[in-house]
Amino acid sequence: MAATGHDVHAAADYRRLRRRGIRVAREGIRWHRVEPSTGRFDFSDELARVRAAHEAGITVIWDLCHFGWPDDVDVFSAAFVDRLARLAGAFARLVASEVEGVPFYTPVNEISFVAWAGGRAGYLNPF
Repeated sequence: MAATGHDVHAAADYRRLRRRGIRVAREGIRWHRVEPSTGRFDFSDELARVRAAHEAGITVIWDLCHFGWPDDVDVFSAAFVDRLARLAGAFARLVASEVEGVPFYTPVNEISFVAWAGGRAGYLNPF
């Protein structure tokens, strides 16, 4: 996100979409950054993007687990489900407090990739 500048230019990015007739975008939150310690969430960067999309009239489909997860989370453990559920609930409450209407979420981006990368390819933990 930093490489594209979207973290800084989200409002302008969303306005560009709107001018081109695009009304829906998919956006990912950075779980590894929004939960700096277990159970403590800082959605300040995401809040800026939630507001920017809303102001531009863009409906967002939010990927909750798009850019990875915190280092202390084992994606293949049962605890992953509980942690993701807590993240999802906290983020959904934030979105509901800012945007009217029906929200859209993708719990895990490309779940088949995660299964392949962590299983067959040994690219992700547990290798």
